[in-house]
Amino acid sequence: MEQRERVLAKDTLQARMVMGAVFLSALLTFLFLHGMSSAVLAHAATFTVGSGASKCTFEITSEDELTASLVEISPSAKKLTVAMTETDESTGKTYKITEIDQGAMAFHSKLKKVLIGENVRKIGDYAFYGCSKLSKVTIYAKSLKKVGTGAFQEIKNGAVLRVEAKNKAHYKQLKKILKKSGMENVKHQYRYR
Repeated sequence: MEQRERVLAKDTLQARMVMGAVFLSALLTFLFLHGMSSAVLAHAATFTVGSGASKCTFEITSEDELTASLVEISPSAKKLTVAMTETDESTGKTYKITEIDQGAMAFHSKLKKVLIGENVRKIGDYAFYGCSKLSKVTIYAKSLKKVGTGAFQEIKNGAVLRVEAKNKAHYKQLKKILKKSGMENVKHQYRYR
């Protein structure tokens, strides 16, 4: 029986590695086909906040509404707080952080804890995909309406997801959205005010 369990564990690991390679290939193909190379992204209106492990890069999504999307964090970051607003020091403008971009933290190897502020309306496809050490996610979901495909897939087994919703109806809506985002082996905790 012990031999059979080892074989099954090895097969499961190999299957996950293949799935990861397929996902990475699909993501790169998607980015290439949609013209989202690093050269194109470099020309988007972006600003950076913090330094070292707390460095975050944001893309301005609307100058009129003063909104921005989180697109990248430091590779050495162990925790991430997506604040309600961030200020671009070069212009002095303060932007509401309303999105976490697709694949923004995918395969981040050190990220353990995430807190998402209440202005975030959308978490993009595969935003936290493959963050194998991510064990605690807290979402203050006042504005959250969309969580993309695979957004929290392949995070640490037994991770805790805590969601603060506006009311019971919002809680039920979020529960459906988050379950469809590819979460597996995650402990869900929901509260509404």
